[in-house]
Formats: sequence, structure tokens, C-alpha cells
Amino acid sequence: MSTYDMNGATEYKIDETGSLFSLEFTMGAVYTKNILPTDPTIFSSLGAYNFTVSFQHDVTSDYILAITMPRALPVLQKSACPAVGLGSTYTCAADSANSLITLSGLVDVGKTLAAKTDITFSIGQSIQNPGAFIAPGQYSFLLTTGAGGKVDKGTWIDTNTTHYKGSTILAFTGAISSEVVGAVEVAITFTVYPRSVVPEDAYMVLTVPEDFEPEEDAK
Repeated sequence: MSTYDMNGATEYKIDETGSLFSLEFTMGAVYTKNILPTDPTIFSSLGAYNFTVSFQHDVTSDYILAITMPRALPVLQKSACPAVGLGSTYTCAADSANSLITLSGLVDVGKTLAAKTDITFSIGQSIQNPGAFIAPGQYSFLLTTGAGGKVDKGTWIDTNTTHYKGSTILAFTGAISSEVVGAVEVAITFTVYPRSVVPEDAYMVLTVPEDFEPEEDAK
């Protein structure tokens, strides 16, 4: 930085320094009003998650929103996850390893989402519900420009334990090896069609009609 004294058309340098100085900027905030699953079934990924959020700064079409999901909600790896409520040229990518959903094109080209204006959007078939009736935990948001400049950030902790309910069996059939009255060592083959993912440590409880006599209780 230099200072000069102007004497008519003549310029005289007075002071000069090469010292550096810096400015410290603070990012704005992301405000979360609600995050709700459309399908409450445990282990299910068939539904969507509805987000209602707003931002401290105006949002244009080149901005990118990164959402880090709670660890209780596994993210399914997808290069193009379906979303509703964003701009017509939106992109959505789901990163399973980092529990990350990345959205661009929040609004159409030439449009602006005004600061502190709610936007509601849904991300479908990319997030799996937990396998227990628990609260999801913490969501993290980061809004950046297309060039990577950080604009707004925020977190939201969901402590609601009533989002989820038990799954169902869609179909259950059985085929018996013999229909002869009094037959012994009869085998029944069951076919089960569960609605949701079945975890490795899952087990099934089957209540047998009283007229059947299991050969051994342990079988």
C-alpha cells in the first residue's frame, strides 16, 4: 500500500508498506424446519425423505448443497438419485461411503431463491431407514458456490423416536409334503416375501396350529 501527495500534475510518494493483511469472513447459516420420511417402515428404502430448509444467503442455480446424513440412515450408492422440488436441471448423487447426498440446480437457471425462504424437496429411494425404532440423529448441511466457495452451513439433530414402525410380510405360503391323515415326518415348505431388507441376524417365529405335532421342539 502506498500514499501519495498530489501537487498539480506531479505525484509525490509519501509512505509505502509491503505488509500483508487478511480479512476473516464468517459463513451464513442453513435453517432446518423439518425432515420426515414418507415411508416409516424399518429397513425400507422404498420411500423418500422430505426436507424443508432455508438459507441465510440468496441461492442461484449454480449453488451446490451437500447433506451429510446421520449414520443411523444408510445412504445407498447412486450417481443419479431421484428428487422432487428442485430446479428442472437438478442433479443428485448419493455417496454411500461418506453418508453424503449432493444436490445441484436447487433452482432453475436465471432464478433465485431469496434468503431465508423455505424450500421443500424430496430425495427418493436413496436413504434406508434404520432397523430399530430410534431417533435418526444429526444432519449436516453445506451450501457452496459452483466454484467451491463456502456460503452457508448448519446442522439439525432429530431426536424424534416415533418416525419408524415395524415392517410387514407381503405374502406367506406353505406347501405340505403329504395330505394323508395321520402321516408322520411331514415336511412343510414355507415361502416368505418380506417387504423390507432382512438383516443377517434376523429370525422368524412361526406358530404351528395345535393339530400339528412337531417331531422335536428343537427342530
